[in-house]
Parts: sequence; structure tokens; C-alpha cells
Amino acid sequence: MDLNVEHFDNHFYKSFWHVLICMSLLAVIGLSTPKKSYSQVVDPVISFSIESSSLDVALEKLFAEYDVNVAFSKAELSKVRISAYSCSYKAIDEVLSDLLKGTDYGFRKIGRQYVIKKMPTFVPEYPENHTIDPAVPSVVENHKVDTVLNRRADTLRIFDTLFVTRILIQRDTVVKQKTVIEHDTTFIRKRNPIEFNWPSFRNNGWFVNLSYEHAFGNLKQSVNDHDYEELSDLYNQSVDLSDAVMNGILATAGCKQNHLNYGVSLAYRSVNYRFSMDRSTQQGDYYVNDTLDTYYVVNQISGDTTCCYVLDSLYVPLSVHEYSCREVNRLNYLGVGFYCSYDLLSAEYFRLFASAAVSLDFLLNANGATFVAEAPFHINDLNGFASKVKFNYSVGVGAALKVGERLELIPEVAYRSYTGSLFTKEYPIGLKMHSVAFKFGLSYYF
Repeated sequence: MDLNVEHFDNHFYKSFWHVLICMSLLAVIGLSTPKKSYSQVVDPVISFSIESSSLDVALEKLFAEYDVNVAFSKAELSKVRISAYSCSYKAIDEVLSDLLKGTDYGFRKIGRQYVIKKMPTFVPEYPENHTIDPAVPSVVENHKVDTVLNRRADTLRIFDTLFVTRILIQRDTVVKQKTVIEHDTTFIRKRNPIEFNWPSFRNNGWFVNLSYEHAFGNLKQSVNDHDYEELSDLYNQSVDLSDAVMNGILATAGCKQNHLNYGVSLAYRSVNYRFSMDRSTQQGDYYVNDTLDTYYVVNQISGDTTCCYVLDSLYVPLSVHEYSCREVNRLNYLGVGFYCSYDLLSAEYFRLFASAAVSLDFLLNANGATFVAEAPFHINDLNGFASKVKFNYSVGVGAALKVGERLELIPEVAYRSYTGSLFTKEYPIGLKMHSVAFKFGLSYYF
């Protein structure tokens, strides 16, 4: 009997120690469990602290430490700053209320998730028989500019949105709420790889243009009378036919109608080419016969009379004359003409056009030298041999770059030619000029 009691006591003590060891292990496991396990408890209390930061950082830390599911817009809450915060043993609802205090945001708990959203502003609108507090507005207007950007396209759409909210409150009870969304302004702006903030351009209307023209050309020689081949050879040796230059200033006034431009022009042009001569002439080195006396003999048979002369010769010595001349011949004209162009390609700030122009040029003066028409072809002033009136024409292509509300920069390249010779019709040698002209101008639209 004593053995049974002793066996029972030993068994009891062993069971007791086993239970005590299991409870101790459970307590140790419970103490070592991380704080995130508290999120499984309904309405737990937490201790939380954070330095001054944006609101989205605070909510992310709350999720990281206590596994609190918070839904919010990071783009909006990153702009909201909060001051440093610290608390001990508070419910999650109270912690969220403290963090959102002083902002326009609140939260709503859906299941185990907290949704952060911007809270509407409720402004009372009282019935007609109620006195309205002038300090409280009856209509709330929230202005917001929305930008819809498509990076793959070249269009930027901007919507100017006005939110109008009306709230009717009677005896502190909300009975009606109405929100109206109005899109007041909608406009589209093109996006370019390089942005130029230029104003809208005036495409049609009257305009004036001022241009500078520089042309490179050559002179083509012709002979009006084949008896003057020697004079033609002298010109080939003395005139640089491949180095003619023309400079000019051109003023144009006209009208632009859609793709067509037309107008009148007034121009000053100066045609320049080089006249350079080194020439030698010889005279003498021959004998000249001279009659000293004359007598006659009468034939007695036939009765004929024969005249006889007493001759002498005189030697003319050789004389050499050297001629040298270096001149830049200049012919200055005042031209009156007509101009037109047509736009081949037209964009918002750029257009490409083809142009044509005719002009009647009047000679102002001519400076330089040329050969006279009589042998031995001495040198004389150019002014007496230059043609007084010349007709020229040009065709070309150009571009216009719109640099302001009323201004265009216009570079252009054209072929220009004078009809006929630069000399008068009476002069036996003709010079005809062909050139390639480069123009750069500025147009102003009224």
C-alpha cells in the first residue's frame, strides 16, 4: 500500500513539472512574438512615433511596423507635411486621427482596411424662412486644372474644371447635397521636340519686306559686227567674264492671301566686274617715198608725152606705245518691279515657297573704262557706252520662318538674268549677265 502511494506521488510530481515547463515555453514564445502579431487582435493599442515628414511616409511606417492596411494616394499625400508625433498605447483609429488632424483628409474603415480620402467641405444652405449666416457661404467652388498628357503623341490637352457643391441643411440635418462639375475651358496645345513660345502668327494681310541681295554671275560676250573681231579678242583678254558680282537692297510691299503673295518692289542694284588691260602698239619702221621733181619727155614719132618723176625715200622710225588699265567697272541701277510667290508647304511656324519677279532697271551711273569702237581701240569712259534701261527677271525658292506675331525671316535663292547687252545697241560688242542670287530679308505684317 505504501508503494502505491509513493508511486502515485512520483507520478503526480512528474506531471506537474511537465505542465509547468510547457506553460513556461508558451510564455517565452508569446514574449518573443513580433509586434506585427498585434494586428491580428481586434482594435489593438499601439505605440508609435515619427519625425517630421510627409503624410505618406508616416502611413508607410505604420504599415511596416504594425501591418496596418492603409489605402491612399501617394502623389497627393506626399505634398502634405506633418510635424513630429509620438504616442503610447493608443488605438489605431486614434493614431490615424492624430496624424490627419489639421489636414483636409480623413479616413474610413472598411473591414480591416483604412481608406484615406479628402473630406468634402460641407457648407450649409438654409431654407428661405431661415436667416442665413453671412459668414458661412452657401456655395463652395473648387477650381482644379487637370492636364492629360500623352507622351507618345504631340498633343497636350488641358481641362479647366470647376466643381460647384451646394449643401442644404435644415435644423442641423443634411437633407440635400448637389455637386455640379463644369468644364469651363478646354484647349489643345501642340508639343514639339523644341518648344518655341511664339505667339499666334498673322498669316494674311498687307506686308512690307526689306531684303539684302548678293549675286554671283558671269558675263557672256557676243559680237554684233564681225568686222570687229580684233575688238572682241581685246575684250576676251581684258575683261574677267567669270567674275561678275551684283549687290542690291530690295524693298517690297504687297498682300498675302492664303498661299499667294504678290506685290511691287523698289530696288537698288550694283553690277561689278573687272576690266584689266596691258597692251602694246607699234608704229613706224618703214620707208615713205617722196616726189622731189616731175618732168616729161615727148616722143617725136608718136607724139606721146611720158611723165617722169624724181623720187626720194624717207625712213619712219619704229615707235612703241604701252597701255595699261586696272578698273572695277560699276553699273548702278534703280529698279521698279513686280513680285509674286506661292506657298508650296505651309506649317504653323514655317513655310516653303516658289517665287518669280520682273524688274525694269534704270541706269543711275556707270563708272569704269572700255574700248572705243574705232581702231586702234583706245580706252574711254564706260558711262557713254552703257545701256540706260535694262529689263531683268528672276525665279527662285525660299523659306519663311515666323519669329513673332507679325515678323518673318526669309532666306531665298534665285536665278536672275538681264535681257540683252549691258552696252548700247550701237556698240559692236555685247555683254549679257547671268547670276545666282542669295537674298535674306525680314517681312512685317500689318
